[in-house]
Amino acid sequence: MRIGDNTYLGHDVHLHAYDAVTIGSGCVIADGVFVGSSDHDRDDRHLVHGTGAITIGDRVFLGQRCVVLGGVTIGDGATIGAHAVVTKDVAPGQTVVGIPARPVGA
Repeated sequence: MRIGDNTYLGHDVHLHAYDAVTIGSGCVIADGVFVGSSDHDRDDRHLVHGTGAITIGDRVFLGQRCVVLGGVTIGDGATIGAHAVVTKDVAPGQTVVGIPARPVGA
C-alpha cells in the first residue's frame, strides 16, 4: 500500500490491500470509506483472494461511506459521491454517484 503526501483519511476508513492499493497525493477520503482489493472464495468463505490492484489518482475526493472495489483505477481530480460503489474505472475529473457508480454532469 502507498499513500501520497497531504492525503486526508477520515474516521473509520478501511483500507484492505490484498492486491496493491495506491492512493495519490492531496486526496480526501471521507468517514467510513471502504477500499478493498480482496474477496472471499465462494466455496470456502475462509479463503481470501485478490480482486486486482486499486489505483486512486491525485486530488481525488471519496465521499462518505463509498466503496471502491478491486481492479479499479480512479483518475486524478475525480469525485466519488457518498455511498457510491465503484466497480469500474473512473476518468480523470469525472464525478460518479450511485450503486453501481455512474457518471453525472458534463
